[in-house]
Amino acid sequence: MSLLFVLLPWLASGDPAELLEALRSPDPAVRIEAARALGPVSGDAVSAALAASLGDPDAEVRAAAVAALGGRRDPPSLAALRASLRTFAKDPAMLAAVVTSLGASEDAASAGEVASIARQSATADPRLAEACLDALGRLPARESVECLVSLLGGPLAAEARESLVDLTGLPFRSDETWQKWWRHSRGNWRPLPLLPAPDAVEYRSESWRFRLAVPHAGRFPITRPAGSAAQVLWRGPKDEAGFAWVDVLTHAVLEGEPRTLEEQSNRVRRTMEQSLREAKDAEYGKAARFAGVKAVRHEATGILSDGRVVRWRNIVFEHNGILYTISAGIETGATARVRRDHESILASFRLLD
Repeated sequence: MSLLFVLLPWLASGDPAELLEALRSPDPAVRIEAARALGPVSGDAVSAALAASLGDPDAEVRAAAVAALGGRRDPPSLAALRASLRTFAKDPAMLAAVVTSLGASEDAASAGEVASIARQSATADPRLAEACLDALGRLPARESVECLVSLLGGPLAAEARESLVDLTGLPFRSDETWQKWWRHSRGNWRPLPLLPAPDAVEYRSESWRFRLAVPHAGRFPITRPAGSAAQVLWRGPKDEAGFAWVDVLTHAVLEGEPRTLEEQSNRVRRTMEQSLREAKDAEYGKAARFAGVKAVRHEATGILSDGRVVRWRNIVFEHNGILYTISAGIETGATARVRRDHESILASFRLLD
């Protein structure tokens, strides 16, 4: 009878003391299961024990400890993971696992070190570099954007663009547009922390005066306007089928600022017509109301450049001398939850005077 079979009741019990004891078992299989079970268990003693397991002689135990620490998100666990970036500097597989956990934890403090690893491994170890780029797309820090932009034009440009979209919410397709945006926005771009829903969010700036009060099962990012460029308000959860987004655009600074509501509305329509292939069920220039004010709505179903079929909606309006465009889209295969959250976000906008 294996020791793992004997200890399975301990692991299933969830008792921290028993799990910590199992983490010291001579059987690596037991230590692996104990590390996995301890991931959601709070407490400094658990964090310390998992951190110690980063030095376990068994590679699978080390990997389980890395994953468990990343899921905890408490300062001791994240500090242990950051320290292990140096410990595993010569072990690309473990280093990639640590980077992935730091990305999943959204630990912005690790962005600089992950960015440095990404630059060093861009050509030497593409798999490690890809893990870094994926993590940087989840680490809300200026260093993340700086690194991703610097990798445009190289062998990992496609991955860098995808991570930039994840991090900023901006839908730019060309390296040149990303680079131009960053030259404009480097001094202004600041990520805000992910805020727990269903807290109401009120935000004021020179060009952003909205209130969002959205019941939401997960979390959604609220980010500062970057100069005059768009910033994402919400993107659908990655763990569900279907893609969705809601962006705010206050000025099209990269293409010249619009002067009138009609000019911006016509520009938005042209953008939709150019961006959507095989567009159907289109309704352009419809009078509407949004956030309590008069607006112009454009809506169509079509295929994006990456092949996804989306229902794309753009709402243009003016308030207190500021032109706004709300850009929202949802993939046709999105789940009911994503669809519900998407509509809730749009319905929740309130202008703050």
